[in-house]
Amino acid sequence: MIEYRLTISKKPTLRLWKIEDRKRTIMAETRDKKATDLKQAVLPNLPLKHFLSFRDGREIYHLEEEAAIRLFISMKMINGIRDQGRLDKLIEAAQKMDRGDAISWYSLYLKLGFKAIAAMRVAYS
Repeated sequence: MIEYRLTISKKPTLRLWKIEDRKRTIMAETRDKKATDLKQAVLPNLPLKHFLSFRDGREIYHLEEEAAIRLFISMKMINGIRDQGRLDKLIEAAQKMDRGDAISWYSLYLKLGFKAIAAMRVAYS
């Protein structure tokens, strides 16, 4: 069975994990200003279940597959973008993305890799 977890640290850093038969792999990671922007815009719209908290401020949340795919797409879409105006447009697009769009972009990413992310950036910015 596959589980998806989101780790939020105080730095701030967002890490999306895929856990399959005790094997953990990082799907996506975002840091600093981009993580703060995603935390404010995208995370309130996702159904997160609190899983674990640590004293140093880290929190771990459990996500359903659909929410994990949506978060994965939004994290991959903004990684590597430096222009703040373009970043704001992409975060807004990720926030408004519906279920069908997220799943289709994810399946395209599985087939093409980074080329799908580049196409998504062009389509939404």
